Amino acid sequence: MLHTGTSDRELGEVEAESTAYLVADALGFDTGEYSFSYVAHWGGDAETLLKAGDRACKAADQIIEAITAHEEVAS
Repeated sequence: MLHTGTSDRELGEVEAESTAYLVADALGFDTGEYSFSYVAHWGGDAETLLKAGDRACKAADQIIEAITAHEEVAS
């Protein structure tokens, strides 16, 4: 879902951690203390954060939808 078409490590790290944070939050886990400092470390400029944020939100939505669909089938 992520890191396709780019070899930008900074962008990849921010995308991955942001996606993980959003999914964990949706599942009721608070990873903010770790996630925010990690993203701040790799974050770079505003353009990187905006690009990563957009892709992270889309990836997180897909993951959360898959989890929700799996839970509905299992119940």
